[in-house]
Amino acid sequence: RAGGRHITVDPRRILGEKSELWTFSLDVHRHLSSLLSRIWKALRRSGAAIPAMTYGKEWVLFEPRTGRVLVEEQPSEGAAPKGLEAAGIRAGTILWVLRPEAAPPGVESGAVGREG
Repeated sequence: RAGGRHITVDPRRILGEKSELWTFSLDVHRHLSSLLSRIWKALRRSGAAIPAMTYGKEWVLFEPRTGRVLVEEQPSEGAAPKGLEAAGIRAGTILWVLRPEAAPPGVESGAVGREG
């Protein structure tokens, strides 16, 4: 979409090849927790039987460009969550929704959260 800062999420590896790609705004979803919540809702609306609070167990986001799975880290008490852009998720990024066991072998887990 022109004029905005967006990422593309490809759910076809869970929902099937006929599923559409989804676009999310980095201006609306600034932190991984917000993005994960929105993607989970979209998966459920599309018929995926994925229980709540199962990111990392039932499904993950994989960035094919870097070969990493995004890992949700809980920030320390009182600390703000790390922003998506600070974690390397920039406008134009493409993320695949995968079952954890479907991630390519040797994939690194890229921490997205508070460092330290």
